[in-house]
Amino acid sequence: MLINYKERRVLMKRIVKLQMLLLAVGVLLFQTPASAYTFTQGFSEVSGLEGIVNAYSPARTSSGGDDFTAVNSKANQPRSTGTSPHSGTDIRMAEGRNVYAIYSGKVVSKQTSTSSQLGDIIINLDINNDGTPDGYYIKYLHIVPNSSLSAGSVVSKSTIVGTIDSYKVYPPHLHFARTNSTGTVTYKLYNFYRHTSTSTWNNGESLDYLAGDSRVGSNIYITGYTMDDGAWENLARVEVYYKVGSGAWSSTPKTMNKWNSSGRWHFDFSTVASSGQAVYYYLAGIRADMSSSSDNWGLFPQYYKEPPKVPSAFTSSIQYRSFTMP
Repeated sequence: MLINYKERRVLMKRIVKLQMLLLAVGVLLFQTPASAYTFTQGFSEVSGLEGIVNAYSPARTSSGGDDFTAVNSKANQPRSTGTSPHSGTDIRMAEGRNVYAIYSGKVVSKQTSTSSQLGDIIINLDINNDGTPDGYYIKYLHIVPNSSLSAGSVVSKSTIVGTIDSYKVYPPHLHFARTNSTGTVTYKLYNFYRHTSTSTWNNGESLDYLAGDSRVGSNIYITGYTMDDGAWENLARVEVYYKVGSGAWSSTPKTMNKWNSSGRWHFDFSTVASSGQAVYYYLAGIRADMSSSSDNWGLFPQYYKEPPKVPSAFTSSIQYRSFTMP
């Protein structure tokens, strides 16, 4: 079939547009993982085993007791959907269920626009109960906020801060996090649940991807595992990136050893450093059940939103821990 000049021009324009579209798709598909790295601070590390206060669960039983309901996704946990790593902890709560304050405090802000399931309240906790908030902020997200609360409202553990919003974007659940006054930085929740019972989200360890770090002599320890819709899964491994003294960062990581069946990991730096030497390190917990290996890690210390894993990929300062070998 013959086509005239005008039709030929239209056809050629369509072909060029299609080629440009295919090229753009190709660029997206074959980008290096480094192109996705974000060096904007999204987290701030809270290190160590100590507790801040014995907080309550935002979910309560019919009799008013704590309900440490299933964890759907930990803070700092790498994910294949949504934000990765996760900037808070998701727990299983049904649509319309009451959400309670985890401790006494004052409301800092309230977002009532729930059309995108993003209603939230931020509360500044009063951990010593002296009437003055102490700078520990908790954000409750995916809720319909309590209409009787506003900035400055005083809350206690019996205060309903809102109800779980209905399904719009995500299946109903509560996303809660320790944050700052503007809700822009995520800290660990772990230290609020250092109770003596494993029923309190495994002493808080089920709330944060890598938590409870400690050091004994030349040995470091940390707890790491994933929670996915209430199911526990061990990490594939925990990698140790390090440098000794003024030397360069290791190009090949060491691997931590499993310390126990509760997700505790261990590494002895005497295998790479001698007494009196300064050691610098950070850890990468590798998630086992993600098909993509380009972003299946969360770091300790947690700092960047979308962090690289290896030292050579850092274009900003590496966040690390350090000590002097005994």
